Amino acid sequence: MPNKAKKFDPEGPRYDYEGARKAGLKPDKGGHWPSRDPKSGVIFKGAGHRTFHKTQAGELGAGNETYKSEDGRYRTRPIKYRSLPKRETPPISPPVVNAGPVAKTPFTRPLKPKRR
Repeated sequence: MPNKAKKFDPEGPRYDYEGARKAGLKPDKGGHWPSRDPKSGVIFKGAGHRTFHKTQAGELGAGNETYKSEDGRYRTRPIKYRSLPKRETPPISPPVVNAGPVAKTPFTRPLKPKRR
């Protein structure tokens, strides 16, 4: 029985070398492969990869969010910040000025001194 290459699992712990090669990517001089395709945003590490969180943190620091696309792959895209709706400033009431004793109304009572 021929040895079939396993299909990449986006939730698994592996790296998609085949996908990276198809995207035209290669390892750097130190042998490290890129975490994502800069053109399509496809992440080549599975979500279970031991450094997947580092990829997410790096992308967030670069202004990108990580999301799961309809094909099941994890990708990145620029974060679109939505503006919050404008709140109207409530009207400011005029300042209260102490103009002397308060006029007696049916709703006010004179203060009684406290007993000691």
